[in-house]
Amino acid sequence: MTRNARSAFPKRTQGFTLLELLIATAVTAMLVTLMLTVAVSLMNVWNRSTGALDASTEARLALDQLTIDLQNSWAPPTGTGMSAAVLTDLRPPPVNWGGPGGRGWVTAGPLTQHLKPDGANTLRLLEPRIENTRWGRGGVWLRFFTTGEEGIRAVSYQIARRNVTAAPDSTIRYILFRKVSSSTAVFTSDGGFDLDSSVYEELEGTNLNYFAGANVIDFGVRFYVWTIETVQGEPTNVLRLIFPADIDGRLSDAQSDLVNNANLGVVEPAWWDRYPDVVDIFIRVLTPEGARLIDALETGRQGTFTATELEERWWEIAENHSKVFTRRVVMPRRAP
Repeated sequence: MTRNARSAFPKRTQGFTLLELLIATAVTAMLVTLMLTVAVSLMNVWNRSTGALDASTEARLALDQLTIDLQNSWAPPTGTGMSAAVLTDLRPPPVNWGGPGGRGWVTAGPLTQHLKPDGANTLRLLEPRIENTRWGRGGVWLRFFTTGEEGIRAVSYQIARRNVTAAPDSTIRYILFRKVSSSTAVFTSDGGFDLDSSVYEELEGTNLNYFAGANVIDFGVRFYVWTIETVQGEPTNVLRLIFPADIDGRLSDAQSDLVNNANLGVVEPAWWDRYPDVVDIFIRVLTPEGARLIDALETGRQGTFTATELEERWWEIAENHSKVFTRRVVMPRRAP
């Protein structure tokens, strides 16, 4: 190529043009945004996975312990050996949630304390599928006799809203407690052997040493008995619901059907003293993120709400950041 030919092509004497820089910047920003989106998505998936794993672990421990206790339960010949009551202010008299002789809940603190709501939206017992139910503010209080190496003991389960440590300003969580009486207390203490004792109208405060599961915000049971009914002209063994149920074995949320112990309220006499043959268990467990959000809501760090708004917001968090677990336990001594 001749000198004159080479001179026909102008030499580049400057850097990138403004348009080229803008395009490069835009592409870089897009790549950074894409990488951040992928990273955030991965973190969200990781948090959901670990949260679900934590909830599943807590649920498995609680359900396994309940299963062991129920399958080793004992029914005294004098009457019912299993009591259950749905703890809610929607039926009189109102439940004493905090203080001596109450349910042992933390109801006050340095910040605003909003308990789990207790409106009509928190009690859903008529759902056919137990996993869709809600069991009131305190869930179910369950108490029965169980056997073991130490003899016959009374064991009870209930939810309490407590500090996670002994420090009064520590984080508050909902915890499923398991309390076991000694074999001596069962037969000698007031209310030990007699589940109809007035002692059980209210429970003494629970100790953190007895927790069965952390972040448990709802707990319920359904009791069934085997009975013979005529089906298509033939006598057939069928499971009949006895709690929470009306006299005809239908799901009920009526005041008189929320307990199966004569001392705890008005009950239907035909079924309340029957020992269950099958127990369905329901628990709802918050993920760690759900527990953090509920704590922020209840301590007023998410703003001020009316009672209706608080209930809606509380359950919105609970539904989005919790897992429901169920289990059916067949009492071996009564299976047909």
